[in-house]
Amino acid sequence: MSGQGMSGQGMSTGAGARAEVLARVRAALRDAAPAPDVVLPRAGAEPADPVALFVERCADYRAVVERCGEAELAERVLAALPEGASVVVPGGLDVAVPGARVDDGLTAAELDAVDSVVTLAAVAIAETGTIVLDHGPGQGRRAVPGAGPACLPGPGQSRGRRRPRRPGPARPEPAADLDQRP
Repeated sequence: MSGQGMSGQGMSTGAGARAEVLARVRAALRDAAPAPDVVLPRAGAEPADPVALFVERCADYRAVVERCGEAELAERVLAALPEGASVVVPGGLDVAVPGARVDDGLTAAELDAVDSVVTLAAVAIAETGTIVLDHGPGQGRRAVPGAGPACLPGPGQSRGRRRPRRPGPARPEPAADLDQRP
């Protein structure tokens, strides 16, 4: 029945065939009841302290998390960097990192030669210990294996043009947080 529609009539090819199939689907669904809203079940209760859970999950990956206030941030970042390491920072990073090179279009080979990267993160997911970069202000464009640190502002702190969220449980909302740039 090659080239025949369901009714036995000839079917168009290419874009016309696509339009015809979609028209048939729409006609078949015209009188159907609307689909119900889907509620995604949560894996468990919200953690009492999502930041503590995030720190615990990061430790599973042998990552070190240091909590500090805004006033201590630059000092803590410098202390976390290996002495004499080559460091790259993204444009728009508002943490001073003496001796760091701004990534203004470094090649892949140049980035591969870097020892450490300092970047902000857009979102942290407590349940998995994941940090998410979305190329926002102060965020790097590429991760360097084994490099760090990444700085995630805490609650009430704002970096760039939007407010990053504190670590939260695994949930669909972090994706929504990523698309809030003006």
